[in-house]
Order: sequence, then structure tokens, then C-alpha cells
Amino acid sequence: MTEGESNMNRLLDSMGDLLRSIPTELRARYTERLEEEIRDAVEVERSDNLGKAAAALLDSGVKPERVIQALQKYWSISRERATRLTNQEAPARRLETYLLDRGISMVDAHALAIRLQRLLKDEPSLAQEKMETQWERAQEAYEHWQAKKQVLQGRVHVGGEW
Repeated sequence: MTEGESNMNRLLDSMGDLLRSIPTELRARYTERLEEEIRDAVEVERSDNLGKAAAALLDSGVKPERVIQALQKYWSISRERATRLTNQEAPARRLETYLLDRGISMVDAHALAIRLQRLLKDEPSLAQEKMETQWERAQEAYEHWQAKKQVLQGRVHVGGEW
């Protein structure tokens, strides 16, 4: 065998090794991505369940401080996260359920709940108010946001017309 043939055989062998490794690398990347998506889905579900647990405890008359302690103890979350769940997310979830029970559409109920959650971030004492007061405040914020959105849409170039 000549030196050229030997070099050619080594090149072919290394290319064969490379080609054989591609499916393994693709499989590894796919598996890694799939595992990441599963981890994300589990975290979303866990977070949703934490919010439901906080709302259920508050609806049962458990004081917010005890809810925070229970979330920390049984779900091993930080005090900061437990406080956010108890003081912002749970009241918003409760408002959403309250509105749905009164025939408000799911889209509107969810939008109002998001607005309430944002209000609660700036004004935590609102969580202690009656549900009707929370609804009114969230509705005011939502209407303000809708008006602002319409103004902005009027200034945006849409469909070739100004």
C-alpha cells in the first residue's frame, strides 16, 4: 500500500468516525432539549399548584403569615417567593375565580387578575380589601390600560394608512 492510499484510508476512517458520531450528538442534543422542556413544564405546574395552595389556604381563613410559613415549610420555597405568592398571586387568582363565577369571560377575568397582581405589587394593603374593591381597582387599571393602548394604536402605522 502506498503512502497516498494509507493517508486516504486514514481520512476515510476518520470521516466514518465523524459520521457515526453525528447521530449520537443529535440524540444527545434532542434528549437534553427534551429534558429541559420537561423541567420547565414541571416548574410551571409546581408554581401553579403553589398559587392554588396559597389561594385555598387564604380562602379557608388562614392568616397570610401562616400561609407564608406553610409554603416555606411544605414546599421548601424562599420567604420572598412565599410572600409574593400569598400577597400578589393568590389574591389575583381568587379575583379571577370570583369574576368567572359571576359570568365574566375568561379573557377579561384573566386580564383583570393580572392588573390586580400588578397593583398588589405596588400597594400590598389592597390584598386585605374586599373582593369587590379589588375588582373595582383592577377594572379601573384595566380600563386605563385599554385607553392607553388605543391611543398608542392610533399613532402606529397600520395597514398602509397613517
